[in-house]
Amino acid sequence: MIQMMKLNGDTILLNEDQIKYITFIPETKIFMMSGDYYLVKESGAEIVNRIIAFKRKLFPPMMNLEEVQNGGLM
Repeated sequence: MIQMMKLNGDTILLNEDQIKYITFIPETKIFMMSGDYYLVKESGAEIVNRIIAFKRKLFPPMMNLEEVQNGGLM
């Protein structure tokens, strides 16, 4: 789960696997698979970075991009 801050200052934890899409209106609006949505202070880039960091903790990369490219996998 990733931690976000709502516009009113409340902290929430979101299940990153349940995010359907994100819009910018200009605040960041996260739509969940359930149909719920949350307005948060974080930028889209920050949300993506938090998701990547969380996923790396769960699934450490076995190879980096350079190894994949040199190994002919891309």
